[in-house]
Amino acid sequence: MPLEIIIPILILLILGVYLYYEYKKRQIFKDYINLTVSLDFNQTAAIKTKGHYGLLLFNIKKINKESRAFYIEDLKLSTSKVHIRNYNNISTKLPLPKEGVVLSVGVRKSKSISSRNLGKCNVTISGFLMEDQNKKSPFKAKLPVEIIPNK
Repeated sequence: MPLEIIIPILILLILGVYLYYEYKKRQIFKDYINLTVSLDFNQTAAIKTKGHYGLLLFNIKKINKESRAFYIEDLKLSTSKVHIRNYNNISTKLPLPKEGVVLSVGVRKSKSISSRNLGKCNVTISGFLMEDQNKKSPFKAKLPVEIIPNK
């Protein structure tokens, strides 16, 4: 078989496998994880930061899969005006309490961002559910970020 035919077939095959795994990650999140994301710049207003530092809150309401732990490994915000501060892994042990769990990461917003632009922010999270025998079920989702209004 000529090389001109093999290379495009291999590229399409690799692309197909990649898209399939991305689809499976999104399905795991959709089927098993009930999570909302919000930004809160009220928590640190007492410090002399003028509201530029805050928290990205992950409100995990329920996880419908038998797992031992929930991990978020990667976070990406859709705006360059809000920066995630240092973090390693964000995790919690499962099963969750009935009221759920709230996890947080520190963020810093630019002085030039308006609250209107901040309201259009999305976050892409990826991680995994740790099951028995250290089996990982990876997930990925793009979620809208709710802005908690100033008090």
